[in-house]
Amino acid sequence: MTADLISHPDEFAELCDHIRESGIVAFDTEFVSESTYRPELGLLQFATDHQSAAVDPLTVGDLSTWWDIMADDQTLVIVHGGQAEIRFCLHLIGRPPQKLYDIQIAEGFRGRSYPLSYSAIVQRVLNEQVDGSQTRTDWLRRPLSQDQLKYALEDVDHVLDIWRTQTKWLKKHERLSWAEAEMQRMIDDIEADDASPPWQKLSGVHKLSRRELAILQKLAAWREREAAFRNRPTRRILRDDLLIDLAKRKPKTVQQALATRDMNRPEYKRRLGDVVEVIAEALQLPDDELPVKPRSR
Repeated sequence: MTADLISHPDEFAELCDHIRESGIVAFDTEFVSESTYRPELGLLQFATDHQSAAVDPLTVGDLSTWWDIMADDQTLVIVHGGQAEIRFCLHLIGRPPQKLYDIQIAEGFRGRSYPLSYSAIVQRVLNEQVDGSQTRTDWLRRPLSQDQLKYALEDVDHVLDIWRTQTKWLKKHERLSWAEAEMQRMIDDIEADDASPPWQKLSGVHKLSRRELAILQKLAAWREREAAFRNRPTRRILRDDLLIDLAKRKPKTVQQALATRDMNRPEYKRRLGDVVEVIAEALQLPDDELPVKPRSR
């Protein structure tokens, strides 16, 4: 097996052709999510039976060829804890994976422990060890060292062997269809969550009045626009708990808004004028235009 770092679009196109011909590929990503609106890809790792390769998205650029492969119904894509990879596929091309197998979910059907880390699954299924020394790597910093690349490629190098062992066991015990159904449910849940409005994901929504819910909806929409425009995590714009508290307090001035604990932080204070304007807009809504309270789950 060869191991490569792919940094040119032509090399990436050749890899994608190889993946299509193989019909099956192990896939993983390394990304950084602490300081941007959406996680930023730092590396993509692939393994077939004949090639192991890391792809540098910072130099390759357009990765849509791969995402189209992930979303087709011809190539089996095998991941470990693939929630992030599913979201990348949805966000970047607007389509979910069609043939995805998650070794973490599958291992849950072979034992009582779930979720297991990748290293634990490698140890349990193959009785081998993997290196865990690069977990704090900044995957956007260049150049990447050979140790970092070796660590990243280990995340896919064992996946196909694990898949073969798991599927053989699951078929024998008539649990493969159960595992596959759970994998599809994970994809469906992520797709539904991604399509739902931001306010629905907040804790405490069901306790709000209709007027408070209207304020929350407008504040959450404003926060999302602001985060996307500034390319910052939504929590850096305004924390979830503060959205709820502002919806309940209904401040009409900046000074009233400052009465909410933690609103005096500099990153929040500079946006308080906008926050008060959004709240005022929601307060002016006629009663017959207020949103209907969601049903309790």
